[in-house]
Amino acid sequence: MQVSDYIVLICYLLGILAVGMVFTGKNKSASDMFAAGGQSPWWTSGLSAFMTMFSATASMVSSQLNVFSGVLTSDIYRPFKSLAPSDAHRVWAGRFFTILLGILLIGLALLIRHLGGAEKVIVSITEIMSVALLAPTLWGLFSRRVNSSAVWITAAVGFPVGFLVRFGLAQDGFLADTPAFSGLAAWVQANMSTAKTFTGVVLPLVILAVIQMGAAQRMDEVFLRIQQLGTAELALESNGRVKASRLPAIVVAWSIGLCGLMMAVLAVVDGDSVRIMGIVAAALFIITAAIGLGVKLLPKETKGK
Repeated sequence: MQVSDYIVLICYLLGILAVGMVFTGKNKSASDMFAAGGQSPWWTSGLSAFMTMFSATASMVSSQLNVFSGVLTSDIYRPFKSLAPSDAHRVWAGRFFTILLGILLIGLALLIRHLGGAEKVIVSITEIMSVALLAPTLWGLFSRRVNSSAVWITAAVGFPVGFLVRFGLAQDGFLADTPAFSGLAAWVQANMSTAKTFTGVVLPLVILAVIQMGAAQRMDEVFLRIQQLGTAELALESNGRVKASRLPAIVVAWSIGLCGLMMAVLAVVDGDSVRIMGIVAAALFIITAAIGLGVKLLPKETKGK
């Protein structure tokens, strides 16, 4: 990071802190928070609450679908192809996996009430998968021998065992009344917290420890490539020219400009708050124009240190 990066970060944090200090104490009730103390029309408050929930949910779902479809395309589908697929083929595969995952999520949402409710399903899946997926990543930060295969092995072992404990051997589970598993089911039901801790935390760590010992002194190739890329990037920043991407600034400019447009529309529709909304819309348009001008003047390459 260069000095300008730190300046932008500090200014952003100070701006957020200043806004929080200015408005601290002004919102004293839920009405002040959601309806501007009763001064905001019902449709404005309802639209704000709806768009807040919609944008948060859409952003979460979109990011998760993109991440999982990217993993399925790059780490599972591409290695199984005999020939390296083209970029267009990978895009098609990514879209297919995105649609497939969307259908699976919709099906899971429709089955929620049959699985004990959203809270039980979400908490159970989080308990089963969070450590199994996160532990290899954190382990890989300190080990040069753990590779992507450790993620698949840990998830492949941890998820079925965790699913069996929570949905099979638990009370009213599909294996609870099976004579062959009656003793194990009774122990799991009497020590559910211990069983969850073992399957969700201890088991993934034991698997990673076994993988670590089995890897001997072999260093993962991906770790070496990342290390080489980091070294090359540092050398470029020190001696060469660093490329500056304009895309983040363009995305921010469009977002702020659309917010300003919506505020302008609200100013026209709601005559009582036309002055305040008009000022906010004008300020957002000015910020958008400033960012656009900065993008226009930003060189495609900047000098390194």
